[in-house]
Formats: sequence, C-alpha cells, structure tokens
Amino acid sequence: MLIERLLKACGTLISWKRSSADPNRLPSFGIAEFDCLESVFACLKTMSNLKIYDGQLTVKADQKTQSLLNDWVDTKRGEWI
Repeated sequence: MLIERLLKACGTLISWKRSSADPNRLPSFGIAEFDCLESVFACLKTMSNLKIYDGQLTVKADQKTQSLLNDWVDTKRGEWI
C-alpha cells in the first residue's frame, strides 16, 4: 500500500495494478494510470530513483504518454518561468 499512497500523492490515481507472479514475493512491477499529464509529470519527477525498502524505484512512461508529456512540458514551460 505504500506505493499506492505515494502514487496518490502525485495526483488523482485512476488505477494501480501490480504484478502478482509470485505470491511469496513483493511485486516488482506495476502500472499506474493518472487522470492528467500533470500528475504523470509529478510522479516521474518525484518518484523516479526513489530509494525504498532495499532498492530503488524506476518510474517510466510509455512512448505515447512520454510524447504527450513532452508536448505538455513545452506548452507549460512559459508559465513556469
């Protein structure tokens, strides 16, 4: 539930699915879906390489989402300056 709480801190979480290949181990892979690109951006920036438990989180966006995110960042860049 820790990962889910961290994801929810980034924005409105639509869904969160974790792998369950081995019931004796903590899931090492999951897919999160957010309601907007701002939440995806927040997740990528705050959770990527986050040290957790005995390891480190790797957070990635699929190619289509990354393309949309790049366009969104370019549009927002003027507002952030």
